[in-house]
Amino acid sequence: MVADPLLGLTKTDIGAMTSAFPAAYGISKFAGGMLGAAFSPTKMLAYGLMATSVVNIAFGFGSSVVYWSALWAINGALQGIGAPACAMLLTRWFAAKERGSE
Repeated sequence: MVADPLLGLTKTDIGAMTSAFPAAYGISKFAGGMLGAAFSPTKMLAYGLMATSVVNIAFGFGSSVVYWSALWAINGALQGIGAPACAMLLTRWFAAKERGSE
């Protein structure tokens, strides 16, 4: 990305974008665990996946570092909320023996 002159990105720009995801993911994973106890994990996972796909499509419509960083943070937040719901669903759908934790 740095080598492509059409993008005009520096290593600092790329660092800012890639730092947005794990920060948002970590915070929202904690919140997602609490939300998963209060709401349907199936709906949380389904709506989260749909929202994540919309955010990923939106990446193609922007060209600024701020825009991409914001979308990358939103993407991380949505995926973080879905992670605990996914874990809950997997433990309900598959027995411990089927998950390899016998």
